[in-house]
Amino acid sequence: MSSGLLSYAISSDVLSSPPFVVFPGVINIRAIGGTSAEGTQMHIKPLHVFCSGELTRITDVGRSKLQELGVITVFDLRSDSEIAEFHSETPDIPGICFVRAPALTENAWKIDIPELR
Repeated sequence: MSSGLLSYAISSDVLSSPPFVVFPGVINIRAIGGTSAEGTQMHIKPLHVFCSGELTRITDVGRSKLQELGVITVFDLRSDSEIAEFHSETPDIPGICFVRAPALTENAWKIDIPELR
């Protein structure tokens, strides 16, 4: 087996095992609930908070799964330039509010080190 296929098999296995959750059309989505905030009594309920890559390619089945889990708000941390560069507009999913909250300044997500491209 080539190393590329092995890497794909390993990553597929990892990305479909807890804490990751399979949502058709979305890669790298994981539940981050079931933990406590360090130094507090606050607890995040399991399957109440998720972190993922962008949702542009989410399928109808994936949309339904988000709705079934009761997801009502998605915080999109991408910058406007990242959305434009990858033509990855926010999907319209009935019952889910998308809040734009860029975590980085414009173009800060780009890698400027040629060796890492």
